[in-house]
Amino acid sequence: MVDIKKVAEFLNEHDFYRILCHQNPDGDTIGSAFALKRMLEMLGKTANVCCSDAFPPQYDYMTRVENNPEADYNTLVTVDIADTSLFGKKYEDLKNSVDLNIDHHASNSNYANISFVDSSSAANCEIIYKLSLELGIKLDSYLADCIYTGLTTDTGCFRYASVTAYTHLAAMGAINAGAHHSEINRAMFETKSLARINTEQLVIGSLEMYFESRCAVMMLTREMLEKTGAKEDELEGTASLPREIEGVLVGALFREKPDGTIKVSVRTNAPIDASRLCLNFGGGGHKAAAGCSFSCDINEAKVKFLAEVEKILDERNFSNR
Repeated sequence: MVDIKKVAEFLNEHDFYRILCHQNPDGDTIGSAFALKRMLEMLGKTANVCCSDAFPPQYDYMTRVENNPEADYNTLVTVDIADTSLFGKKYEDLKNSVDLNIDHHASNSNYANISFVDSSSAANCEIIYKLSLELGIKLDSYLADCIYTGLTTDTGCFRYASVTAYTHLAAMGAINAGAHHSEINRAMFETKSLARINTEQLVIGSLEMYFESRCAVMMLTREMLEKTGAKEDELEGTASLPREIEGVLVGALFREKPDGTIKVSVRTNAPIDASRLCLNFGGGGHKAAAGCSFSCDINEAKVKFLAEVEKILDERNFSNR
């Protein structure tokens, strides 16, 4: 593991970058990638961003810059990617050729030649902000928007326990540099399509409670999406719905993916560790937010998942309360 100074030295010493976001990209991986792209360009480097999946339209203010994802490159950097399984099918062949990984997940598998992993950072963009200081780069309003987006989206608008004083300091730095913070927060947290609202209604209707209401499970099936017409990129944040119920320690959203796999997004409240729970199924993430996948039907996946939840609640003497 290297320190932030070594990362800055690496970036100064190399050129012709490809920056990879994780599949199903969110605000933090997109913000990290496009902020890093701009920073490298300020250093006189060439950099482009790529992703296996399309960038959601609500992030156009970051992604509409000139970008050639298939351009030739010499140096491969991944941002906000804990494991190569998150590269997506389009770029899965890159898993053995990552030069630098910048990440904030404690579950990071250290797959890159050089890894900088700071699990104390609430968002990957918090690391990117630190890197801008190390590189001596003055933020412009575009860079500030990218960094602020990652900070606010990965912390639930600064509500999560992962937020530290430094997270707020990074946000202050972005705001002082011209980040459009109120517009970004409104777009991320207070704007939903009608299709999204209709989908949430169906998801909430699927609610099932377990273990004396300590665990809440909801379903998001392909049939629901077909009925409402909602697109995957409209549904960011839906995974938090089960945890929002009073008294719930483990909230899980089971989502049917087009390839037949079942993705489970897990959100927990203290003292339950979502990352530890998901590691049992080959997944990972953060203490309060993690995920895993199953290659079986949704009901079988639910049975396996609930069995593990019961074990963890039993350890804490919660399951029979």
